[in-house]
Amino acid sequence: MKNKVLSIISVTAVAALLLAGCTKSDIDKAREAYDFNNVIPKIVELNVPSSFEIGRTYTVDVPARGGSVFTWTLISGDGSFVELPGFEGNENSFKKGLQLNSSSDTIIILSVQETTAGGKTDEVVDTLTNSSGDFTPFTARPILGSSLAPVGFSRDYQVALFNENDKAFSSYAWGIEGSGASVSPDSDNPWMAKVSFTESGVVTLWMVETNSQGMVADTSTYDITIINYCAVANFNDFAGTYTGYDHNAYGINDDNVTFTVKVKDKKKRTVTISDGFWYALYGPNYWGETVTGGNAAVVTINVDGSITFENQFATQTEDAYDYYIGPRSSPAYWTGCDGKIVLVIPYQGYWDDGYSGGFSAQLYGEKSLSKGALLERSFVPDDTPAMTKDLPPLPQK
Repeated sequence: MKNKVLSIISVTAVAALLLAGCTKSDIDKAREAYDFNNVIPKIVELNVPSSFEIGRTYTVDVPARGGSVFTWTLISGDGSFVELPGFEGNENSFKKGLQLNSSSDTIIILSVQETTAGGKTDEVVDTLTNSSGDFTPFTARPILGSSLAPVGFSRDYQVALFNENDKAFSSYAWGIEGSGASVSPDSDNPWMAKVSFTESGVVTLWMVETNSQGMVADTSTYDITIINYCAVANFNDFAGTYTGYDHNAYGINDDNVTFTVKVKDKKKRTVTISDGFWYALYGPNYWGETVTGGNAAVVTINVDGSITFENQFATQTEDAYDYYIGPRSSPAYWTGCDGKIVLVIPYQGYWDDGYSGGFSAQLYGEKSLSKGALLERSFVPDDTPAMTKDLPPLPQK
């Protein structure tokens, strides 16, 4: 009896499953009821940029609709529509690339027409009025990468792309001015390049971008300082007393600066520097102030020869004068060659809030290493900071 009941239940369950399998879901019913041939087209939105750089390729699009083909036309204006990679063919025609070639046009008119699978159409027209703020010329793009490199190393550099379309619609030529480095463009990603360094000094990496219309941008340049790389095995060797100079853009220099370096965190490779930054100004040869506290600027001694640091409070002198420092575009670095450690730290000097105004300066110092250090000739930098166009007045003492 028990087995008979189980058999009846099993048959009933199988029948229920078969019946459920034959029943169409609401989604399936809606999909079958949807007929592309009967769709009434309606373009509800046309997305275009609010500003243009002449010669760049911009993405314009409308909402996609299955079975529809979109036809783009530039009614007025010097330019063209192009197919974007990955959006070729009718099924992807809701998205196009728009290129404008002239800034002299005062009005640019574009239209997009949708045609459904059933042959029904709808059209949207957009008018773009040229103004000096909305239309700009084809400009050079900056180069990204390290401004410091050790001899024997290679570093990667690339163009700061205007948008992703630059990868498909621009070409890039790379080169080097100066000796001690060579550049190899990336064949798969031509907006990137690798630079190899063989000799200390300063070189200029350059790049010229040409767009798909043959427009050539101004040359982009990027200065790279190359240093001899001599590793210091014991990080504690960075601690000690350094002698050197502190120079600034005002020409108020001190060539007999002695400053102290202490190891702050060996694992993080950070040290503190006392009596160096700002010394030419607050020291005995100019304002003659005495340090009263907070004299411990923190910098990071990186393993590749670079030195990095953040905007920070550096020194306080008598009468509560506060002095700050921050990084400059010129690279800060160290070398362990010639039997000594050399620190070269370009910095921006600030006062008051520590972040506005200021002036360029450079701290240089060296100390002897113990016997057995590598003896290689290191690059000696130009010790004159880059002058700023308008130096702010120094604080009145």
